[in-house]
Amino acid sequence: MAKRDRTITFHSFAEVNILEWKVLLNDSIVNRHMPLASTLYTEASIAEWVIGKDRQWDENGYGPWAILIDGKFAGWGGFQKEDYGPDLALVLKPEFFGFGKQVFDALVESRHSLGIDAIYILLPNSRRKLAAIRRLGFTHDGSVEYDGHIFQRYKLQE
Repeated sequence: MAKRDRTITFHSFAEVNILEWKVLLNDSIVNRHMPLASTLYTEASIAEWVIGKDRQWDENGYGPWAILIDGKFAGWGGFQKEDYGPDLALVLKPEFFGFGKQVFDALVESRHSLGIDAIYILLPNSRRKLAAIRRLGFTHDGSVEYDGHIFQRYKLQE
């Protein structure tokens, strides 16, 4: 089946089994550009994390989703409230890396129904290949520090 024929659906984090989250969150390939993911996730810490991610919907009117591709858990992504505006996160399992653009497009399309105009992304300094980010329309918008790590902030304005 071609990538364009795949069905991408968004779900609450609680709909995904904790063990599936554990595989994703502890994957060294996934975490290589995620400096804040410095400890191994346990089932207990994942359960708390899942509750916190789902709670963002009630608190902010938007939040991240668990992503399924053809019914299979692929990762997570969506908008998280930050002081500077909605931050777009996208974290996929390695076998779904080739679907990033399709998932990104679906997430960006969803922003209108959520009342979001400008969106931001944060990339750690370890991310050197930025041509795709620029092709998507993002422009550099400064830097942010979290827990001693510097991230470059990029903005996509409608």
